[in-house]
Amino acid sequence: MERVMKYKELDRTSFTDYGQVLDDAGAKLCGTSDMHDYWDKVASFTSEGPLVCSLLRTKKKLGDPIDEMERHFNTQEILVALKGDAVLTVAKADNDKPSPDDATIKSFLLKQGQGVVFEAGTWHALPCAVDDTCMLLVVFRENTSYSEDESVKTDIHFSKLKQALTLTA
Repeated sequence: MERVMKYKELDRTSFTDYGQVLDDAGAKLCGTSDMHDYWDKVASFTSEGPLVCSLLRTKKKLGDPIDEMERHFNTQEILVALKGDAVLTVAKADNDKPSPDDATIKSFLLKQGQGVVFEAGTWHALPCAVDDTCMLLVVFRENTSYSEDESVKTDIHFSKLKQALTLTA
């Protein structure tokens, strides 16, 4: 049996339990001219080592069940929707639990041009594309989820959900 969950609009207040929102809504405009507008420090990110920028094209759609989530114990992660909109499903970080707490699972609409910074330990599912696909920029510390060197231990942990989720608007 699946659980149906409605996703909500992404905003700084509703996302604080999971990380930070990267957009200009509510951000302080620090510099402007005829050629640019600049918002300083819309979010912060910490890394103890080299960062990598990767691309993720998600083909998972809103009607597809979500039955697994992942987390990175030691690493924050940035996701930015470059092409298309996606829905993010997240659960609060709790390093004492081996799986996400169902009571903290929420879903948010990530519009093209918006981004988030997941706090270390935040559970998150593969984003669901609102249309056919969505291309996302992914930034995190090197060897967080993949290493060509099989002897390198990555910082990614997966857990099956007790009950699969299906997202609706």
